[in-house]
Amino acid sequence: MRRAASDHRTRSHSCRTSRVKRGNALGSEVIPPQSWHRATWSYAPYQAHQTGSAPNSVVPGYDGNICIVLVGNGLDHGLRTSGGGRLTVRGIEFEDFSTAAIRLAAGSGHVVTGNGFGASSGVSPWPLANKSGVLIEGTATHAQVGSYAFGDRNVFAQSTDAAVKLASNGVGSHIIQGNYIGFNFDGTKRNDSQNKYGIYVQDSGTNQISYNFIGGSQLKATVLTGASAGANRIIENSIGIAPADDA
Repeated sequence: MRRAASDHRTRSHSCRTSRVKRGNALGSEVIPPQSWHRATWSYAPYQAHQTGSAPNSVVPGYDGNICIVLVGNGLDHGLRTSGGGRLTVRGIEFEDFSTAAIRLAAGSGHVVTGNGFGASSGVSPWPLANKSGVLIEGTATHAQVGSYAFGDRNVFAQSTDAAVKLASNGVGSHIIQGNYIGFNFDGTKRNDSQNKYGIYVQDSGTNQISYNFIGGSQLKATVLTGASAGANRIIENSIGIAPADDA
């Protein structure tokens, strides 16, 4: 598996260490620590690691800490699992990936929290859309995308397809929870491009979609389709209501 991790076990109130490592035919490059990075990939990255991301309260409604911006320039994906193991991603803004910013195709217990997808985070004032933010496919199981905590929610501002897509994944048992989908980091409505779909579930069952704010979708907020899309639980999502208006 190409393992890309954002380890947030060490807590602080700043990006103490931010490191991006990429591989290519000539070897690898390590970008030294700064407060944040804007990294443009010319090759698919195989490792991104950021330590020290911690909750803060600078932006109302979002307590995550974006430390790295990955711009794909049309590459297929930013991070992808292709074998066993677990992927944890936190504190990264993803932009301009042609299939999905994060592709979970294998493994179990993945955690994607506190990230931005095509969102203006202050460090990325003119963000670019991904086709999808998170694509869960193949044999991946028990992934968690977002959670109740402010610092754990992801912000899926704009996608040319679905913000979160579960595709032909069988019995996935994934949790999609507490995310801002189609809104800004501060929970306000977007005035420009948004997501084609909010959450799209195709032939994937036993998943939980709960406590998300979904708005401004060009077609549908949520879609469940396919013979295997059974036993999904849709719980307490707010459709068409901006988080900032729900306070």
